[in-house]
Amino acid sequence: MRTTVGRRLLMTGAAVLVLGGLMAACGDDNNKTDTGSGGSTTTAATSSESSTTAGKAAALTVSVKKNPTLGTILADPAGKTLYTLTDGSGKAVACTGQCLSLWPPLKLAAGATTPSSPMGVALTVVNGPGGAKLVAAKGLPLYTFSGDSSAADAHGEGLQGFGGTWHVMKTNAAVTRSGSAPGGSNSSTTETTTTVSSTY
Repeated sequence: MRTTVGRRLLMTGAAVLVLGGLMAACGDDNNKTDTGSGGSTTTAATSSESSTTAGKAAALTVSVKKNPTLGTILADPAGKTLYTLTDGSGKAVACTGQCLSLWPPLKLAAGATTPSSPMGVALTVVNGPGGAKLVAAKGLPLYTFSGDSSAADAHGEGLQGFGGTWHVMKTNAAVTRSGSAPGGSNSSTTETTTTVSSTY
């Protein structure tokens, strides 16, 4: 009788040990699965960040907006008015030193090889101070004005300083409700097709 009871106890103990081992193994598998899932999430996040960066590089470099006084003009991606600095003959005047702090230039986005513009607007890239790549229209570098606090402002029009006169960059491109010309983006460096006008 005692022998039978002893055997039952031994069998029960063995079963408990086997069950415990199986549960531990399952726990290890779950941990491996969690680690794998975490790795996939990290990869997806990295992929998403890369897509976002690529999207920024492909965004429009300029937009088109309507000013009630000046007509249809170019603006930066944030909607701020864009200007050029020219001499009496209409040629570009270099903006350097203190000028750059008051009139920040529109630079080519990091990772981009050409500026992207709305349909009907052709842009080029010119070399600026220190080798900076500046976005230009009709060969004239484009600048924003520190005196403009909102997209509705164009306080820099007609101001004289730094060896020339500042003017908004006008365009014949049509304006859509979103503030950009219709037809999507059009990266171009061919100025013979431009509809941008620097006549004031």
